[in-house]
Amino acid sequence: MLKHIGLSIFNYSEIKNFYQDLLGFKIEFDMQISAELSKKVFGIEKETSVYMLSKNDLTLELFLTKHTNVNTYQHLCISVEYRETLIQKARKKGYNCIVIKRDKSDLVFIRDKSNNIFEIKE
Repeated sequence: MLKHIGLSIFNYSEIKNFYQDLLGFKIEFDMQISAELSKKVFGIEKETSVYMLSKNDLTLELFLTKHTNVNTYQHLCISVEYRETLIQKARKKGYNCIVIKRDKSDLVFIRDKSNNIFEIKE
């Protein structure tokens, strides 16, 4: 059973701009993890702000950090009711949207400004 997904973000404004306004998540609570705990678990010796957000049955744990993500195949797939509306809204807000046309169903990916990738299904 999946409880939550942890992601790194670089700027606090992403919580409102991307996760709340665009994807519709709600902040449940926030906390600080100590430098000691962060080092033990993640190998990063730095106190860090953490924000728990949820929407339906999905909970995200967002770590505010300056550590940059390198390109990987990691991504989250979410389902929305009106995918085209979400794409238009994301583009207006300046988010990178990748739409790959296919016969059966287009592939759609949106990146937040911390390089986290979301596959969007309808």
